[in-house]
Amino acid sequence: MATKIIMPKQGLQMTEGYIGRWLKLEGEDVALGEPLFEMETDKLSITIDSTAEGVLLKILHPAGDTVPVADIIAYVGMPGETIEMEKTSQRPV
Repeated sequence: MATKIIMPKQGLQMTEGYIGRWLKLEGEDVALGEPLFEMETDKLSITIDSTAEGVLLKILHPAGDTVPVADIIAYVGMPGETIEMEKTSQRPV
């Protein structure tokens, strides 16, 4: 089962984060704890590490998107794995 990568909360007042850039492309291998994307808030810019290992199966929000905290932004899993997408506040893909 693919692992959901969510927009993390980096502070008490944080409600959304801006994806500055993805450090991995769809189809690339991802190690647990490896830098996955850069996130910006109104107060900081930080590199976010992967919470799963496998292959970056699908990016739901490209660089430049502002995403609510806890929304699914990507999926990591095994090559060829089927993703069961959940409804979030994301835009259609």
